[in-house]
Amino acid sequence: MAVALPLPGSAQADGGVFHIVKRGETLWDISRMYGVSVEQLAKLNELSDPNRIVVGQKLVIREGEARTHIVQKGDTLTSIAKLYGVRVQDLVALNELKNPDRLSIGQELIITPRVQRTHVVEAGDTLWDIARRYQVTVDAIASVNGLADPSRLLIGQKLVIPSIGGGSDSQAVAPSNRAGGQRLTLAWPLQGRLTSPFGPRWGRMHYGVDIAAPTSTPVLAAAAGTVTYADWMGNYGLLVIIDHGNGVETRYAHNSRVLVKVGEQVQRGQRIALVGSTGNSTGPHVHFEVLVDGENQDPLEWLPAKR
Repeated sequence: MAVALPLPGSAQADGGVFHIVKRGETLWDISRMYGVSVEQLAKLNELSDPNRIVVGQKLVIREGEARTHIVQKGDTLTSIAKLYGVRVQDLVALNELKNPDRLSIGQELIITPRVQRTHVVEAGDTLWDIARRYQVTVDAIASVNGLADPSRLLIGQKLVIPSIGGGSDSQAVAPSNRAGGQRLTLAWPLQGRLTSPFGPRWGRMHYGVDIAAPTSTPVLAAAAGTVTYADWMGNYGLLVIIDHGNGVETRYAHNSRVLVKVGEQVQRGQRIALVGSTGNSTGPHVHFEVLVDGENQDPLEWLPAKR
């Protein structure tokens, strides 16, 4: 059973808490876990029937105040993002900024919204898995929880999940200005059989498409860009990540060998890896993902139709 551990003071001060319902839990169990009453939870979450909650449902446990920043002379979105350990594009989205390059002195920006999430570590969890589940970065979780060694998690440990992404900085780009209003067209990373599409699979979300091919088949860059990751990454096995600019990123997983290095500029169709079955894999294939501003997209909507 998950045990409620004391939250860091900053989390108690800056944001509320919510809980994701797990199999077998009742509202009474959750109320005891957090030291609140069933009636409080029912009212806070507007539950018409407290006896009916479902696995995966998000319940607000405690509301908090939004964290904000008042723009000072010389502030930029980049400097503010670095100050709070968040991403520029998250600030743009959260504050619905039409022109990210124009800030006014005295303007109030929301840094984190009112409700802050928590996750209780379970057997087999890694920080990477948790970050993917909540769509934030490993660095953001490690920073807000003061983790000296992100690879060492304890079962039952309660982690505060930042409300927005964190991690590396990026240039603020207004959505209307992205690539002149045209969406990037990607090339298939290899020719092979599509074995698993994007969407729910085996009771959880499958964030990309799987393309089967023989071991050591060359994996090709879907578009020109900069390699930002080229190494082992948990369930992904050997992984290559390419940043194509304007918030577009592609990922190529389960490789047997990586042929590029971080920082390398690659061209569309360039060999970046060889097909393998590393990580959590059932056979040789490429797991291919497309992300825009950190959000996973259906790769088939970005790839040309197969003939």
